[in-house]
Parts: sequence; C-alpha cells; structure tokens
Amino acid sequence: MNSRTLNKITREFFSNHPPVYQESISGQKNIIDGLREKVKVKKNLKIELDKSYVSSYLSEKIDWERYLSLEIHNPYNGGWHDRVRLEISFEKEQGKDKLYIKSGYGEQAYNFSGRAADLFDFFDIVLAKYREIDNKKTKTEKIKKLKKGAVLGKIKELAQKKQFNFYLEEQSNKLKLSIQIGEQGIVTMDILYSKFQQEMGKIEGIVDASRELEKSGIVTKLNFTSKNNAYQISYFTRYDET
Repeated sequence: MNSRTLNKITREFFSNHPPVYQESISGQKNIIDGLREKVKVKKNLKIELDKSYVSSYLSEKIDWERYLSLEIHNPYNGGWHDRVRLEISFEKEQGKDKLYIKSGYGEQAYNFSGRAADLFDFFDIVLAKYREIDNKKTKTEKIKKLKKGAVLGKIKELAQKKQFNFYLEEQSNKLKLSIQIGEQGIVTMDILYSKFQQEMGKIEGIVDASRELEKSGIVTKLNFTSKNNAYQISYFTRYDET
C-alpha cells in the first residue's frame, strides 16, 4: 500500500474525531503507553512499534514516552518494502497539548480520541485494503499466467513452422520475445499482455522480413550482430526441441 492510499484512509476515518487535550505530562505518557501495550496484542496485522526514521537531530528532540510510531506490514506479502507508517503524538495547538495521528512523512495530522478501540477499527480497514490489493494482485497474476501460456503455445507452434530459436522473458506488464536470425542475429519485440492477440499476429512477418535483411547483407547497418549475442543465444529455446 502506498502512502497516498494510507493517507486517504486516515483522512476518511479520523476527520470527524473530536479533539483530545491533555495538559498533564504524566497523563500524556499514560495515554501513549496504554496504546502501546494494547497494540502489542493486535492480531492479523504484523505491527512494529517505535521504529523511528527521523534524523538523529530530530530524534533527540522527541519525547519518546509521549510519541508512538507504528509500522504496519502487509500480512499477505512478506516483502520488506510493503509497509505503512503511523505516528501518534501530542502537539501544541494554541498553547494546548493535543493528541494527533498522521500517516507517512509530513502528512496532515488528524484528531485522535486516544481509544485503542478506534485504532483497532482503523487497523481493520487497513487490513481490508491489504486484502483487496492482494486479491486484485492474485487475479492479475492468474490472468498474466494464462496469457503467457497462450503466447508461449503460439510461439512454439510458429517456431516449429518457421524454424527459429527463441527466448521469452517475463516483465511486469509485457513479455519480451527474442528471436534468433541467422547465426548471431537477434530480433526482439515486446508483447503487451493487454494486446497480446494483436502482437502475436506480427511475429511471422517480423521473422520473414528479418531473414530477408540478414540475407541481403544490410544487417550490419542495423547492428544485427553483437559480441554478446552468442552468449545470449545459448539460452534460447531451440525450435526442434519445443
């Protein structure tokens, strides 16, 4: 989840919270410490407490007993980068210490009641969003896998028909197809997942045209050969082995 999404969720959830003022330092510490202890037992979400990413200069100015930093990790993805951050702290407003919650870095702060129940309701919304993202990602990956299988099947058929070796590389939103022409020539083309049917129809024409260029002797002007091509070609799938 990116910071923009988290900030939107934070804004929608906390915009209408009433302000909480606490002038007593001990009272502020009790509120933060109580939240810290209750968050430790929260299930479903992986939450790390008090991981500070502020500079050492600012860190020295923070009263950590009146400041709570949370890192919420995506429970559906073990990647270290997939996490969002919340900060809960007392800040001065017109001479009074007011309890705020904010997401990310330098984002707008919102009123926070200080109740763990409210924070847990917010966690449930974050968890639901993570679940939605994961379901969408799973569906997208399934569709991409099916399309890649369809592309690979058609390429194998065409490779046997036109007798060329090839290499298929999977990328985020497309497949990169490399076709061997002659001894060292390589032609590459992108096949977008969203347009793979249209792109597949071009391959046979590209193979024929490239072979004509290779035979004509013009290919050197097109940088058709490279000192690295022989190494690349060693990874190609041979048409007579498909």
